Amino acid sequence: MRYDICRRLSRLAQPCAVASMLSYLSRVAGGCVPPQHRQQSLLPLIDDRVVCATTELARMAGCWAVLLPSALLVWIVCCNWVLIMSVDAGSPYGANMTDLMRHVQFFDEDRDGLLTIPESTKGFIAIGLTPAFALSLATATHAAFGPLTTPPGKLPSINIYVSHIHGAVHPSDSGAIDKKGNFVPKKFERIFQKFSHSEEDALSWLEIEAMLVANRDFLRPLSWPEAETEWQLIHMLGKDRHGYLHKDTLRGVYDGTVFPKMRDHTIDPHARHSDA
Repeated sequence: MRYDICRRLSRLAQPCAVASMLSYLSRVAGGCVPPQHRQQSLLPLIDDRVVCATTELARMAGCWAVLLPSALLVWIVCCNWVLIMSVDAGSPYGANMTDLMRHVQFFDEDRDGLLTIPESTKGFIAIGLTPAFALSLATATHAAFGPLTTPPGKLPSINIYVSHIHGAVHPSDSGAIDKKGNFVPKKFERIFQKFSHSEEDALSWLEIEAMLVANRDFLRPLSWPEAETEWQLIHMLGKDRHGYLHKDTLRGVYDGTVFPKMRDHTIDPHARHSDA
C-alpha cells in the first residue's frame, strides 16, 4: 500500500497531471466535491493522468547511463588538448624540437624563437669568424632563409623563425636532415661510407666536394650554391690541422652541440688529431 501511494505520487511531475490536480483542488475548495468522495476521486485521477511519468523517467535514466561516460571522455580529451596547447604556446620552439631547430638555437640569444641579423652576427663571431665576415654571412643567410621560414599568415621577413626552420631545407645537400628538420642517422652514416677514403670517419674538402656533386639536384640548380656555401663554412670551422672534418664534429654541427664548445673554447677542431 505504501509503495502504491509513493508510486502514484511520483507521477505528479507530469504537467498535465499538475493542471488536473489544480483543477480538482479548486473544486474541493469550492465545495463541489463532497468530503466522503475526495480520496476516491483523487486516486483514479493520479492513475489516469500520469502513467507515462515512470516510463519517461526510466528512458531518461537510460540515456544518461550512455551519455555520461561519453561526456567524461570528451572532457578528458579537451583538457589534454588545452594542456598541450598551453605548453606549445609557452615555448617559442614548440613541444618537440628537431635537430635543425637545435642547430640554430645557439644563435637565438634571447630565446624568443626569432633570429635577427645582429643575433646571428654575434653567434658567428662567437664561433670564430671575423666581425666583417660574420656580418656579411649573417646578412646573406637571413636574406636567403628568412622568407622561407616565415610562418603562414605573416608577411615575409628577413628574420628567421626557429619553429619553421625546416622551410630552409633545400635539395643538393647530404640528406642527413629531412624535410621536417629531423636528423637521419642512416644517411649521415652513408656520407662517410661512400666518400671517406683518405682517413677513417673524416672528410677532406675534395671528398666533401665529391659528395656535393653526387647529390646535386639537376632540376634545382639554384640549390647548388647554397649547399656549397654551407659546406665551405662547416669545413672551415670544423676541420682539424690537416684539413679533415671528422665525424663527431660534423654530428655536433647538425644538432648544434659543437657551437657552445667552440664559443667556450672547450673544443678546438683545428687542433684535433694532430698526430694523425
